[in-house]
Amino acid sequence: MKLCAAATLLIITLVVSACATQWSRPDTTEQQTARDLEACENRAKDEFPISMSATLPSYQSQNSIGCAAGGDCRAKPGSTLGEANKDLNRKPRAEAVIACMETKGYSL
Repeated sequence: MKLCAAATLLIITLVVSACATQWSRPDTTEQQTARDLEACENRAKDEFPISMSATLPSYQSQNSIGCAAGGDCRAKPGSTLGEANKDLNRKPRAEAVIACMETKGYSL
């Protein structure tokens, strides 16, 4: 279980860092880097399009009654808990962008 949690954390870190990371390659301008990154992102989107799917657990919590200051006691509607939708291709798309940029000679 701990190994699975560690692997999940690593994957999340890679996905998040791919969005906020500065790619570098010797003798390359920021404009060229931006063009290469855009090309890699477009290629990854073609290979791994957004694929939304309902995931579990996603459920409605029970209604509750709470009293605010001043005695205002009203029923409050329940809320959705959990992740209602998930892009099943998010991880492979992020990995494809990283692989593409590395193929072009970039490093993180």
